[in-house]
Amino acid sequence: MSHQTYPPPADRMGALSPDIRITPTLRHATLPFQRRPAQTRSGCDKGFTMVELLVVLVILGVLISISIFAYGNYVNKARLTVAVSTLETLRLTLENFHIDYGGYPADIDFSTGEDDLGRTVFDNQFALQLSDDLFAVDSYNSAGLGYTLFARANNRQRTLLKMVPEITIIQD
Repeated sequence: MSHQTYPPPADRMGALSPDIRITPTLRHATLPFQRRPAQTRSGCDKGFTMVELLVVLVILGVLISISIFAYGNYVNKARLTVAVSTLETLRLTLENFHIDYGGYPADIDFSTGEDDLGRTVFDNQFALQLSDDLFAVDSYNSAGLGYTLFARANNRQRTLLKMVPEITIIQD
C-alpha cells in the first residue's frame, strides 16, 4: 500500500484549504500544526508507571538520608565550636580574676561561679551557659600562677578539651 498523500475530492469535502491533507493510513484529517495522537501504554491514557514512582521514591530516600547525615555532622561541629568559645570566655574571666586578686582561684564551684573563698569568679548567667554548652567540667587545678581545666564538649563524641591559659583539643 502506498503512503502518498493526495487532496480529497472536491465534490465530497466541499471547498477545503490546500493545507489539509488526508492520508490513507490516518482515520481523520490533520492540519499541519496539529500533532498526531500519542500511542497509549497498555490502555492507560495518563499517569506514571509503578516503576517510575518507585525510582523517584528511592532517589528521594537517598537524598534525604544524605542530608540528615550532613546535618548531624554540622550540628556536631557547631557544638564543639560553641564549647571552645565558651571556654575562651571562661579563660578571659579567669584572666580578669587573676588581675583583680593577684592569682587564680584555688577551686571553683562551676554551678555558682564562686571560688573556695566565696569570691565571684563569674556570674550565675555564665554558670548556666557553662552547663548548657559543656557536657561536664572534669577537673580544675590551680597552682596560683597557672591552672589546668579539663572539660568535655556537648557534642556526640564528648570531646575532651584542655585549658591552660590556652585551649587545646585533646581528643576528637
